[in-house]
Amino acid sequence: MSIYLPTRSVVRELWKRQLEPSKIVSENFDDAKMGIALAWPRMMVTTGSSSDVFDVTASLVMGVLSEKPASSGNTALAFVLLVLTLRRNNWMLDIANEDAVQFMSRLVQGNIEEKNIVIYLRKRSISVE
Repeated sequence: MSIYLPTRSVVRELWKRQLEPSKIVSENFDDAKMGIALAWPRMMVTTGSSSDVFDVTASLVMGVLSEKPASSGNTALAFVLLVLTLRRNNWMLDIANEDAVQFMSRLVQGNIEEKNIVIYLRKRSISVE
């Protein structure tokens, strides 16, 4: 089973679109940090060390939150990538907006371990194959 991950150019475009409503033009995006955030999930996929989309997605989210490739909006970017990665791999996250905010807040505060992210995503996702 192949797992689809977003490319750096897709991530950059998502980040730019998040900024459009605020008309902020002075924000910076660090491609090197994004590359680092994508490195472990890519290695998981290419080496076959994990074929579980939830493991890979959790790794991607944690990578973005720890590396902070954007000068602002990293939490929103991580959530968008979470939803996009699940959706591109035939899964849909089924949670209320309030639950999503609470989940991402707990992640940013470091109150959830990666293995628990995987459990959370698995319990709250619906297969759309």
